[in-house]
Amino acid sequence: MLFFDEQEYLTIARNLIAYGIYGYELGVPSAARPPGYIFFIAPIVALGLDKPAIVLVQILLWGGSLYLTGLISCQMRGPRAGALAIVFAILYPLCSFVTLTVYPQILTAVLILLFVWILVKNRDNLLDTQGSILIGIVSGLTILLSPIILPVFFGMLVFLSFSSLPFFSFRNFRPSLIAILVSCCFVLPWIGRNWIVMGTTSISTIVGFNLLYGNSENAAPELGTTASIDQYADAVRGMNEVEADRAFRSFAVDWASNNPLAATKLYFGKFLQFFAYKEVLRTQMAGVDSFQAIVAISYYPLLLLSAVGVIYFAATKTNRGEITIWLMYLSVAAVHAVFLQRLRYRVEVDFLMIVIAANFLAAMFPAKFRS
Repeated sequence: MLFFDEQEYLTIARNLIAYGIYGYELGVPSAARPPGYIFFIAPIVALGLDKPAIVLVQILLWGGSLYLTGLISCQMRGPRAGALAIVFAILYPLCSFVTLTVYPQILTAVLILLFVWILVKNRDNLLDTQGSILIGIVSGLTILLSPIILPVFFGMLVFLSFSSLPFFSFRNFRPSLIAILVSCCFVLPWIGRNWIVMGTTSISTIVGFNLLYGNSENAAPELGTTASIDQYADAVRGMNEVEADRAFRSFAVDWASNNPLAATKLYFGKFLQFFAYKEVLRTQMAGVDSFQAIVAISYYPLLLLSAVGVIYFAATKTNRGEITIWLMYLSVAAVHAVFLQRLRYRVEVDFLMIVIAANFLAAMFPAKFRS
């Protein structure tokens, strides 16, 4: 079975390989889907392979994410923390489930873990030029997979610059500036293509679609794309992709502006939904209730451990970067809440929560048992 989004990713990849057209239909270019994941699966599709082969590669990526999760914890709190992090990650079902789909979340998760690992490895010193360039490459590739990560990564780089003393030294900002410029070298060609081919400077023309599904009178935190936007869909009938995207954005902004109290309440509801274990699905699946229960059983203990761990590290002044990672986790939740929420979106950063939980447990062991 293929989910709706999976079909779209595969359709664009097939058209790109067969006809050299980045779009859903022949002769009609699209910018709805960012190119990162399409270029990732395109070589597999070019070999005549389909979802099973993509899933096999993603299982290898999932293994890489386990390794990076352990590596980050080991770097921060030692081998015991690293081992705990790997065990927690293996037993966490949401990440392994998304690995078995044609979705970009597991690839994005690997890149986010690389981003964090580079920062953790250099936490006692400012990044050198090589490290800054590497961070920029990872950031650029991640943004092409999931543009919503852009404000999180750039905000994190600026935050780290301010967190170093002296606050206003150019030396502090130089690594972040290099990283941001390098990442722009990856993103700007795609934006240039969209401007020349489609007349828009947007990274994705699905932004308005996601914004409206998350900000309209029928929207609800758990509904996502199952909310009804029929009246707005009728209004954009006959428009091209770019025009429809702009119209959807305008509809969402107008509704939020005219209903500030409802929009604010909805935003906080979507923020909390980021930490939920269930949602309304457009594609019905057998056993979904049981799976969501398993997600709850595995997720909430880890979330509680990570939250208590951050408080503990702050209170005991033994923070080694856990607070920064926690802020990054919350930042992703806050940015996603502007649009709509889906449990699979959380997979991109759930490994970070696992790192904090493992680090906290490792810190709780008596000193003589710590590695």
